[in-house]
Amino acid sequence: MIGVKETTVGGSINAKYRITRFMNLSVNCSSFYIDSDDRSGNLLSERLVTNAVASLSAVFAKNGSILADYDIVSYRYFGGIGTDYLTHALNVELGWSFLKKSLRVYVRAIDMLDRNSLYTESVTAMASTRTWKPVYGRYYMFGIRYVFRHKD
Repeated sequence: MIGVKETTVGGSINAKYRITRFMNLSVNCSSFYIDSDDRSGNLLSERLVTNAVASLSAVFAKNGSILADYDIVSYRYFGGIGTDYLTHALNVELGWSFLKKSLRVYVRAIDMLDRNSLYTESVTAMASTRTWKPVYGRYYMFGIRYVFRHKD
């Protein structure tokens, strides 16, 4: 079997910013150039994978909180096998804490834009396989979380 040589160059940057005493913003970005060749030097795939996540969290009325995060992923192909695609998701959580913040009740909305999807791709010297799995789409979760704390 002929093997695959993959070269990856890229990096990421993370930033956190405290907007007010009760509100924080964080941004994470990464980008990687990936070149896949077979052992003979023939191009299998050449692509740029970029991911960005922005999260905003805020506390209100001492015990309430809201968290929103937006995630975007882009695959851009320059040569070889592969198809460009873009996927993104917006998630929002609204919660309230009780009992000295040990008990938390929350509602979380997942993929509010109904645009998220999951692609996986593998490239070998013999074949390129791309699998698409539909995610649940937009859905909501109700949760209760209790933290058992002990003081030493």
